[in-house]
Order: sequence, then C-alpha cells, then structure tokens
Amino acid sequence: MYKDPQFFFLSRYSNYYNENGTQTRDLIKATGIRFVIKVTGQAGKFSIVPLLLNLGSGLGLLAIVSGFTFFIFPNIIKIDTPE
Repeated sequence: MYKDPQFFFLSRYSNYYNENGTQTRDLIKATGIRFVIKVTGQAGKFSIVPLLLNLGSGLGLLAIVSGFTFFIFPNIIKIDTPE
C-alpha cells in the first residue's frame, strides 16, 4: 500500500452534506504530503490532583528558569550600554 509514490502525494476524498434539503457531494482532489498518524493507549479516569501537581511543578520550574535568566545571564553576558 505504501510502495506507490502517489499514495503520499495524491489524495481523493468526498464530502457529503445537506444543502436546501438535498444531499450534495463534493469530490476533492488534494495534492501534498500525507501524514498517517496512529495513536494507541489506554484511557484512564480523570483526577484533578495529578493535574494540579503537574501544573504547580511546571509553574515552579518556569519561575526558577525565569529567575536564573534574570540574575545570571546579565552577569555572564556583558552588554555595553551607550551613555
């Protein structure tokens, strides 16, 4: 199936919809690169506690990096300011 080079560059599909009470079909020929993505996994029960822990740790890391760049980088990189 993937050995045909036209599989990735030529794609034809149809779009069905109702317009003024009649069923209409648009035939579309698209060209370009086709990305085939397959996602597998197992869904779990949503819990607010891990979400808040991840958000809190992300904000904490952002604050640490912001402080690091604010205090350390001006001392490492000397910028001549015009007088």
